[in-house]
This record gives sequence, C-alpha cells and structure tokens, in this order.
Amino acid sequence: MRIIDARDILLEDELRRIRDRGKFDDQSVGDAVRTIIHDVATRGNEALFEYTKKFDGVSLSDETVEVAEDEMNDALAALSPADRRVLETAAERIGAFHRKQLTDSWSYTDEDGVELGQVIRPLKKVGIYTPGGRAPYPSTVLMAAVPAQVAGVDEIILVTPPLMERLIN
Repeated sequence: MRIIDARDILLEDELRRIRDRGKFDDQSVGDAVRTIIHDVATRGNEALFEYTKKFDGVSLSDETVEVAEDEMNDALAALSPADRRVLETAAERIGAFHRKQLTDSWSYTDEDGVELGQVIRPLKKVGIYTPGGRAPYPSTVLMAAVPAQVAGVDEIILVTPPLMERLIN
C-alpha cells in the first residue's frame, strides 16, 4: 500500500494518476471495434462466425451457435443432485429477494385534470454474458437471469465464450 501525504506538492499528480489508471485511449482499438460491430450488424451470423473463427479459433454455424436442447438436458442430467439442489435453492432465494423489489404501475389525475404516473413494463428481450473457461460461475447466470425472469422478461439470451476444450483441440 502506498501512503500519500496530503501536504505533498505532487499530490495532485498522484491523484490524477490514480483517477486515470486503467484508461485506454487508442483510437485504432475503437475503430476496430466499431468496424466489427458494423460488420456484424450488416452481415449478421456470417460475420459473427468469421470473427469467432478468427479470434477464438472455433468454427460455428447456424446449427452449432445455439446449444441444442438435448445438450442442455444431458448437462442437467450430469449435474449431481446435491449441486442441483444448491443451484435451485440459490435461484429461489434470489427470486424471493427480487420479487420484493417489484413495483406496480400507478397513475393519478392532478387538480388540473392532467393524468400523471408511471408505467412499469419489463423489457421484451435481455442478453446476458457469462464468463466461461476454466472457472465458470453459475452465480453470474443466476444473478442476471433470475431477476430478469422475476421482472417478466419474455426472452433471455445467454452468451458465453467457447469452452476451453474447443479452443485447445
């Protein structure tokens, strides 16, 4: 730990260094990201699959980009009963907490006859990113997906990087 003396004449420089740490200002990176976003927006999955092959070394197609239902069922069946209970209990507790946060729509008419209020409605679709790799965190999925379910989101799409085994092979 570094101790900074507030009487130090270089205090302002040190505070600026701390405040600005982690900033990255490289126009070429921003330009590359904008190009990729535009390319995927215009060419869709074709561009997405090309970038996945280029950056992740994984070949995807329309048939393989989404986990098949039988793969999900196999993964669920491979889960130990104890682990499944832990995840279900966590989901129930997270859901109970977020149900307490639900707010209803409301309105009233003021003295001038103007109707005022607030309309609460869930998003139709939510995208969730969850880290993958050697240390997957089911808590990330639970803490993002369960609140979306409680809120009444119609469609929840989960994305994750390719499995490490696919990258190694």
